Amino acid sequence: MKHLYSVPNGSGWIKYAQRAAAYGAELRALGLVYDHPERVRARHAIQRGIKEARRENWKHRAARHLIAALTISKKKALAAA
Repeated sequence: MKHLYSVPNGSGWIKYAQRAAAYGAELRALGLVYDHPERVRARHAIQRGIKEARRENWKHRAARHLIAALTISKKKALAAA
């Protein structure tokens, strides 16, 4: 599984995690044991997708807060002038 792109809210990583989860479910349906290397790989892919989606969401949220703070300070500066 390969991640091709990312968008600010992490939806690309969410889709990645969902694909990994579907793949893990297929492996489980095949009857592979829990510690099978391919199932472990699928679990790690799911965890990575969730972690990266949270990181993208955090960066997007931080940028929104910075933009809001700068906008407020700019409006105050214009009002004072």
